[in-house]
Amino acid sequence: MNLLTVFKSGVMGSLLLAICLAFFVGSVDLPRGGVPHDPGYEVTPRFFKFASFGFWTAAVDALWIQTLQEMALNPGEISMGRVRKLVSLARLEQDLDPGFYESYAHNAVVLGMDLQAGEEAIEILDRGIRVHESGVYPKGFWDHALFLHLLRGYIHAFVLGDFGSARMDYLRASEMPGAPLYLQGMKSWLKEEGSDRKLAVRVLKVMILNTSDVDLKKRYEAKLKAYES
Repeated sequence: MNLLTVFKSGVMGSLLLAICLAFFVGSVDLPRGGVPHDPGYEVTPRFFKFASFGFWTAAVDALWIQTLQEMALNPGEISMGRVRKLVSLARLEQDLDPGFYESYAHNAVVLGMDLQAGEEAIEILDRGIRVHESGVYPKGFWDHALFLHLLRGYIHAFVLGDFGSARMDYLRASEMPGAPLYLQGMKSWLKEEGSDRKLAVRVLKVMILNTSDVDLKKRYEAKLKAYES
């Protein structure tokens, strides 16, 4: 066996080990109260990069596969176990690859809208917004960063009942470069003092009119019906 063959076999072995490590980490469900950061339990990015022999980018893809599988399994089931697992996977994915936009957006939708884990969803969204605002990534890399602010506003309002924070989220989104006209048109009344119900009804009507996603539109319509009744 020549040196090139040995090298190739070593590289493939390390790569497979990295991917196996990712699937192992994704399968670990460690009980914790809430979902705090706990160095004694969570695998740190530094350790992960060391243990994956430098193939952590491929391992991140394996972690994402684990995340998608968890999202697809028992979609109607709401449990703290699912929340813990998704949050742990999301933290590791994002610490290893801060530019992984889909990890912020999709995890926040599932945590906030499906699992009603509002605080955990806000944590994930705050992470993504901080990365975007840091300006580390080239313009156009995060074409949908506006969605993170809109989703944060929705979760603040309709999951956590914090309409003060929701108002600021929507206002920030309306002032972002490239904000669509319908969102810019919300600025004036977002700055007005008003009841929570008034804000909720107005926001939901605007979002229903400007949402092409059928499932999201149904969610908004159900919320609107509750606030108009």
